[in-house]
Amino acid sequence: MSTSILCMAEMPSLLHFDNTLGAMYIGLLIATLLTGIACLQTYIYFLTSGKKDALALQVFIAFLWVLDMSHTVFGAHFGYSYMISNYANPLALRTIHWSGIGVIISTRPLSEKYVHISNLEMQG
Repeated sequence: MSTSILCMAEMPSLLHFDNTLGAMYIGLLIATLLTGIACLQTYIYFLTSGKKDALALQVFIAFLWVLDMSHTVFGAHFGYSYMISNYANPLALRTIHWSGIGVIISTRPLSEKYVHISNLEMQG
């Protein structure tokens, strides 16, 4: 029984996740900060000038806010699943968690538009 406790105590010193989980944690902190700023901007928009704009623009801004929030929620769950639920389990990094798929899906609509606009700018 004591050898298993000793092995678990030595485990974190043998594993180095600075370039994987550390980078994900820093990215998650930055994304959360930017989501907070986007929430404030969305709130101020709908409080002030959102009433004067067309309904299509208001729906688009609300859609962008939902995408940003879902990206942050999926990212937080993704980070929690690797950093907390699977702590000191390097085999967990071999598979992608379902919330990682959610991060990709919530980012895809905007990234495809950006690539399309970038290609148009490079051609013209």
